[in-house]
Amino acid sequence: MRFADRSTTIRVFLLGSAIGAGAGAVLGLLFAPRSRADLRGDVKSKAGELLGGAQECLGRASNRSSFTLQDAKQVERDESAMLLHAGSIK
Repeated sequence: MRFADRSTTIRVFLLGSAIGAGAGAVLGLLFAPRSRADLRGDVKSKAGELLGGAQECLGRASNRSSFTLQDAKQVERDESAMLLHAGSIK
């Protein structure tokens, strides 16, 4: 599997997981026996928690992709240097 394919697969999986968790939380709250005011408060609270978790996850993913991009650029520089060196040996 190519790197781009793996990265896309991971993003789709994380997005699906977040959507599934959100839908499950909302359905759980909707079917729980509570008053409307309590339900609205619970939904607002849970939405805040989910948003915070999603932002944290996005931050971690962004950091990982930044390191991966830096690593790829370093490999490219190393390969270019090796090719230049190999060309000068001939």
